[in-house]
Amino acid sequence: MSIFKDFPDKDPLEEVPLAIDFIDVLESGETIVSAGWLVTCQGALSNSLTLVHSADITQDPVVTQVVSAGIAGKTYLHRCVIVTSTNRTLVGAGVQRCVLGSAG
Repeated sequence: MSIFKDFPDKDPLEEVPLAIDFIDVLESGETIVSAGWLVTCQGALSNSLTLVHSADITQDPVVTQVVSAGIAGKTYLHRCVIVTSTNRTLVGAGVQRCVLGSAG
């Protein structure tokens, strides 16, 4: 089971938190035991990411990362992979455009 969302656009100079709420896919009593993010720049070589993201912040059932920088005109795919207390692996993902002068 997975979650997909559109994150708000961001300016390359902004630092913004991005969160995925897993409440709708967790079973009763199930919790998040680990989480990690994979960020890729769509249409670019893997070494041209240039979007900076912090370590994940988990406040069950929400996992947040803070992103900064980025290349104007590029779209980034953010994927959050969690492992739950029942040993299920779930994925939440979203896209975000990097736009000059974005209001976030």
